[in-house]
Amino acid sequence: MTVKLSVSVPDEVAAYLGTQPNTSAAVVAAVHAQMQSTQSRRERQRSAAVAYSEWATATGHDHLDELDRTSADISLGRAEW
Repeated sequence: MTVKLSVSVPDEVAAYLGTQPNTSAAVVAAVHAQMQSTQSRRERQRSAAVAYSEWATATGHDHLDELDRTSADISLGRAEW
């Protein structure tokens, strides 16, 4: 399924898109790249949070303060917004 959207972009973006043979494909590729980058960053954050939690437990440093617990919950995706 596709959806037709109308967006406003800065002049330099419009100029670049104007040079592309398929504007829709160029926009989709850019957005997919951004989505992948965001997902990869979240996966790295989750992995770091798990590693820290495991280290803290193994070394007796598991007396996390509230900020550490909240940060770990956010990174692990357990936070409710």
